Amino acid sequence: MAEDVNVSIFRCLSTLYRDPDWSQKDLQGAIRRAQGTVSSSKAGAFSPERLKYYFQELNAMETSGRKVSFTDLWGLIVEYFLQQKEDPSKLSDQQAAVKWAQNPYPIYAAVNVRPNISGADFAEWCEFTPYEVGFRKYG
Repeated sequence: MAEDVNVSIFRCLSTLYRDPDWSQKDLQGAIRRAQGTVSSSKAGAFSPERLKYYFQELNAMETSGRKVSFTDLWGLIVEYFLQQKEDPSKLSDQQAAVKWAQNPYPIYAAVNVRPNISGADFAEWCEFTPYEVGFRKYG
């Protein structure tokens, strides 16, 4: 459940930051669009066209040398659930929304943990912004 909330928060922020002046506007339009997407049918996620798209994307990942897992497929399905279309945006696209300090500066964080290992013994922190990515273990 917590992972779903985190994905939703990131999706919400990435959608807001597509508009360079989002914080200067009324957010009711953005809220209505999000409500419409969330309450719409998700059956299309498993249509023949969508399944073909998933196969092509996973195949492209594998061809490029990535080790593909169920998580990659799940990410594509969640992308459809939240966007109902392919989302080619990148974190660096958010630079326009913070270039002139017109919006709050987003700093995202993630922690990689291992099952059956205490977070005190193993936890890799990663922070990322529209401009850079930082891993504590690399300095």
